[in-house]
Amino acid sequence: MTDKNLSEKRSSRVQVLEAVHALNDQEMEINVSALVRHTGLKVVTVNDCIKELKERGDIFSPARGIYKPSLRHEPSESVILIAMPTGHVKLEKGDTVMEFTPHEWRLQVAPFAAGASAQTAVIEATHHTLQLLEQVRKLQRQVDGLRTVIATNPAQLALLEAA
Repeated sequence: MTDKNLSEKRSSRVQVLEAVHALNDQEMEINVSALVRHTGLKVVTVNDCIKELKERGDIFSPARGIYKPSLRHEPSESVILIAMPTGHVKLEKGDTVMEFTPHEWRLQVAPFAAGASAQTAVIEATHHTLQLLEQVRKLQRQVDGLRTVIATNPAQLALLEAA
């Protein structure tokens, strides 16, 4: 079954809610335009789904036009990781202490932590890329405005085309 057929079988509300969770997992700003891009639905459909999801309590709006899923996590506790000279690793969270042998740490815990670190790096790179994209768009608008002004002066336009 293709993605298009699968998305046709899911309701728009489910698609929007899944998009809210996916964008939140990537620590992206969730607004109507992001949801439209992510789901491919029309703006009016997304707005209707947002209204319904807010009424059901599935999402909330911390600021005007910004949405978050209603999942609430328990408060964070400090986590301490201690690498012992013997190669053993102790992991402390609150009152709980876990001790890992070097083998357990290398084969079971470290790969999981590396994956989470890689995901964090991707999220940071995505945020940076979006900031750069916004700067490029702003500069493009300025260049377009300058070209419009220069177009009224033929001598300036000839200089621009020569460069």
